[in-house]
Amino acid sequence: MEFFKCSIGGEIYGTGVSEIEMGTAQRTGVKVEVQKQSNVVREKGFNFDDARLMRGAWRNEPNSDSCKCLAICHTVLPEGEETPEKIRYQAASPDEAALVTAAKKFWLLFLQTFTHNNFCSTRKRQSVVCRYPDGRLVLYCKGADTVIYERLADHGNELKSVTREHLEQFGASGLRTSCLAYRNLSPDVYENWNDKYIQAKSALNDREKKLDEVAELIEKDLILIGATAIEDKLQEGVPACIETLSRAGIKIWVLTGDKMETAINIAYACKLINNNMKQFIISCETDAIREVEDKGDPVELARFMKETVKNELKKCQEEAQQYFHSVSRPKLALVIDGKCLMYALDPSLRVTLLNVSLNCSAVVCCRVSPLQKAQAAHVGVGISGQEGMQAVMASDFAIAQFRFLTELLLVHGRWSYLRICKV
Repeated sequence: MEFFKCSIGGEIYGTGVSEIEMGTAQRTGVKVEVQKQSNVVREKGFNFDDARLMRGAWRNEPNSDSCKCLAICHTVLPEGEETPEKIRYQAASPDEAALVTAAKKFWLLFLQTFTHNNFCSTRKRQSVVCRYPDGRLVLYCKGADTVIYERLADHGNELKSVTREHLEQFGASGLRTSCLAYRNLSPDVYENWNDKYIQAKSALNDREKKLDEVAELIEKDLILIGATAIEDKLQEGVPACIETLSRAGIKIWVLTGDKMETAINIAYACKLINNNMKQFIISCETDAIREVEDKGDPVELARFMKETVKNELKKCQEEAQQYFHSVSRPKLALVIDGKCLMYALDPSLRVTLLNVSLNCSAVVCCRVSPLQKAQAAHVGVGISGQEGMQAVMASDFAIAQFRFLTELLLVHGRWSYLRICKV
């Protein structure tokens, strides 16, 4: 993963073109102009080029808090020598290491930090309280755009709108996005909150739950800074592998935490979805749902979303049956986001979701949390990578790269099946 672009104060920084963007341009026949990059020393996790931010130039730009947020809102540990050229970072995830590497490349200063509210898959964000040399207390928060936007103050609607457009643009380029925000704290507000934080941290029972509840008290009324975009490049041979498995009649389902735009474009790049497929898209990012969401009534929002998902699934089921009886019978693909999936898994809608999914050659679930992902399987195959060994430790078979899946299934899998049949 590499730091690629960012949006600060409604302005996009970064001049590169991602692999997914190039693939999309080739698919649609649009020419993309690739700008020549300057002679910047490259580093693992960093593929950014914009003179407006490099080598400390960010200090002259408006809303420079974004760079400071990258430098301190993390749990990364430095390793090796202390010289900037040789220092390395040990991070919980490669995307967080990429963000901290970017902060180093921007020549950031060191600030005194006090309290960390750690990231988890449920919270989808993390925050830190720091003190500037002049005594000013600031809370910096970094996380998924959905959770950050829910906690923003009412003012700054123009910046919110522009940044949302930039997020969609980054997503369409196949980049992984996150939002940055901050909040100025008075000493009294911080001291009162810190007392509750210390009590929660000292709790013997339900410590994590209590820490999350305390974090909610201060992670509100935030001011949006901007967004970051990280390029997660495809491994060698992934598109060919997925295309081969699809030709073998294997239905492929993808469950990812990426934005819908990102997931769809990556699915195209992986050849999981193509232009000849009929796509069923069920998303909570519609104008009608946003209007109900703006009213601030959670009960009405839940009722409206469930009814919307019900109608969309019914419509998809009817269209799938029509295509099944048609002469051409095109392949179908279902794309659904995490919020809609939550309502689609309701007992009253689960059968409809299953029927629609079974008629599709590919299913892509976006913005899903680990709790929504598969909890069990007949046979599990884990791929060892930079994001940890959890999948490998929980799997029946482990491989080093995704492309090895072709040989594992179509060669060794077939041989094993033949051996079992002959016994």
